[in-house]
Amino acid sequence: AERDIGEILDVSLDPLCIIGIDGYLKRVNLAFERTLGYAAAELIARPLVEFVHPDDRDATAASLLRLREGHGEESFESRSVRADGAVRWLRWNTHPLLERGLVYAAAHDVTDIRTLADEQAALRRVATLVAEGGDAADVFNAVSLEVGQLLGADATRLLRYESDGRVTIVAGHGVSRTELGISPPPDRDDAYVWSRVAESVRDPRADGAADGAGPAGVGELARGIGAAVASPILVSGRQWGVIVAAWKRGETVRPDTETRMGQFTELVATAVANAESRALLAASRQRIVATADETRRRLERDLHDGAQARLVNTVVALKLAEKAIGSEKAEGLVHEALENAERANEELRELARGIMPAVLTRNGLGPALEAVAYRSPIPVVLDLRTHGRLPEHAEVTTYFVISEALTNAAKHSHATAVHVTVEPIDGDVRLSIDDDGVGGADPARGSGLVGLRDRVEAIGGTLTVRSAAGEGTHVTVKLPLAPH
Repeated sequence: AERDIGEILDVSLDPLCIIGIDGYLKRVNLAFERTLGYAAAELIARPLVEFVHPDDRDATAASLLRLREGHGEESFESRSVRADGAVRWLRWNTHPLLERGLVYAAAHDVTDIRTLADEQAALRRVATLVAEGGDAADVFNAVSLEVGQLLGADATRLLRYESDGRVTIVAGHGVSRTELGISPPPDRDDAYVWSRVAESVRDPRADGAADGAGPAGVGELARGIGAAVASPILVSGRQWGVIVAAWKRGETVRPDTETRMGQFTELVATAVANAESRALLAASRQRIVATADETRRRLERDLHDGAQARLVNTVVALKLAEKAIGSEKAEGLVHEALENAERANEELRELARGIMPAVLTRNGLGPALEAVAYRSPIPVVLDLRTHGRLPEHAEVTTYFVISEALTNAAKHSHATAVHVTVEPIDGDVRLSIDDDGVGGADPARGSGLVGLRDRVEAIGGTLTVRSAAGEGTHVTVKLPLAPH
């Protein structure tokens, strides 16, 4: 009969056991041995609670006590610790036979279900933080915490790669640097060590630390790290940083750990991209305000120093002429007044052209660009492939982009010629402004190019600049014909 019972128990894929009233395991099936990683002889030599996670032992002991007191069947969940240190969640169903001093128990391994639920809950918490536009630092801290808790890592660090080659720790969770044996060289900091750990486990030639020997190539820099997993953070195709999870024991790392981390790095990337977009938008708004203020100041200065001054002189000259009527001075004063009035009128036309040229409004893009090319100090070749009028927003933006690009070329390029092409293609208007000058234009430094980009992006367009030293400057613009 005993043999028959054993064979029946071993058929089950779920862990089954018989527990004595004294709390010791009396019998286990093969599935129970596989689940906890111990042989049957080791299991029946110790009380059940010794295989339970320390945080769940009191609750498990309380359930066993209720069974001994005759409260009937008990169902509960608890964590058990395998022989290799891994933790498994088991859902228990028990049936007491007090007259025989035994408890029959069946367990179902729900680790994967619990892990998936915990993972989804953690992802939702971080995703909510990102969606609400939370501060990037809060997102970094939340991801570091959630990844550490979800993976059971002893420590996590979120690193950012700076433009000057340095590495910065922007968030961290877990045990101290002392416990991990972090020991950077004299001229380095902890971020350097963590970056080396990340590099070692991302390098396909490194074996990692499945044997608990620690990440390959790190050596004395992190003596307490038995294993580590790193997942890169990619923002707009560039590697912004990396998140590293570390364990003091290498054998506790699951093979799918990097994939699970990747879900969180995508959220970090979204948060970073959002923060960068907000920063770019704020900077663009500041530039627009500054440009508007500067334009108003320039208009006031040009009017005061130009047309206004000439009109004042005209008034003075005419008053003097009025007094001198009948004398030989009158003709010269009238001539001077007329000349001032004509110059003032021309200067006012120039100012009006800078605000919104009448030729563009009346006659369209072609004549307006021909006038710009005629006034340019550098010879301009216009290749206009438009037929009829373009939408107003596209015409205005095209005109001012080309005007500003030609002004920049005249000021900085030392070019001998500029070639301008305007062509509608597939719902867009494509512009190219190419000069044969010295090149070296940098949109990050030049306010002229930054202003062009702001104007183009304001209507949903794109602007790219190629300007290698000695190879001229090539500006390519794509503007949507439909309103943005």
